[in-house]
Amino acid sequence: MKKVFLLLLIAGLMAGPAYWVQAKFLTGSRVALLDLRQGPEGTWRTAVFNLAPDMAAVGLILHLQASSPLVEDGHIRVNRCLARLHRDDEAAKPLAFTLRASNPSDLRPAFNEHLLYLEQVRAGHYWLEILPSMPADMTLDKLTLEVSRNLSEPDSRVVTTGLVLFVIGLLGVVLI
Repeated sequence: MKKVFLLLLIAGLMAGPAYWVQAKFLTGSRVALLDLRQGPEGTWRTAVFNLAPDMAAVGLILHLQASSPLVEDGHIRVNRCLARLHRDDEAAKPLAFTLRASNPSDLRPAFNEHLLYLEQVRAGHYWLEILPSMPADMTLDKLTLEVSRNLSEPDSRVVTTGLVLFVIGLLGVVLI
């Protein structure tokens, strides 16, 4: 009976966490790595990049490096920003995101923001614009946009089933 629970434990690990990591981080390929240039009023903008329907699903990941002076009162520094994706002459609704330093003593925090996952892509010339939505606690020093194609998102049903199998297997191995 212990072998059955051990098999459930292993199957749960494979269908849950291992599948999630494989689908989330090991699928797709990088198409472009674009530096954002700072413009007026604290805005940042990428160069134009092209997307086509055969690239779906496309992911846009923003890599940010910031800096700020040491804060004596232990205040966690926060920047609130808006990201707006443009295609040709159209602009999408702005997407709000928050950058929060992990601790007050981190003077050069780095962030990786998974901005968008586009299941369907319309052909066109795209660019991304980052705008501050509130006064910033940190200065943004370097922003880079990673564009990846042919990504796959993990199926939540498979991950959930894997976690349930893992818990049942773990309980069986421990209790028997």
